[in-house]
Amino acid sequence: MRKFTWFILLINVLFLVLVIAIGADTAGVDEDCRGLSSGALEFCDEISDASNWRAIEESIIYWAAVDIVLGILWLVTNKNQRSCPVCGKRVKPGKIVCRYCGYDFAAAADTARDLMTRQGLHHLQAR
Repeated sequence: MRKFTWFILLINVLFLVLVIAIGADTAGVDEDCRGLSSGALEFCDEISDASNWRAIEESIIYWAAVDIVLGILWLVTNKNQRSCPVCGKRVKPGKIVCRYCGYDFAAAADTARDLMTRQGLHHLQAR
């Protein structure tokens, strides 16, 4: 996998940890609410919970926005390459041999062209 793919995965894991941490913070009585009477305590807890849920919502929205930007960047930097059918590594177009495993794209294309010619499908070949 490319380094940028690992970077995107790392960012997603960090956002997941952030959302879980904010969610764990909503559990229990808020520090600011301790020592209040029952009515005030209930009101304080509701406000605290609402602000924590808002923080979770904002984190998820920010997470989605960052993922969209990273996805677009990944697509832009990933074009003009193809995958080797043997090892799966990225190979630039125009290269006829995979530098990782030695797969010969030209020989495979010739074999496919010969097979199509023998089967009478030569009119489907790209020109």
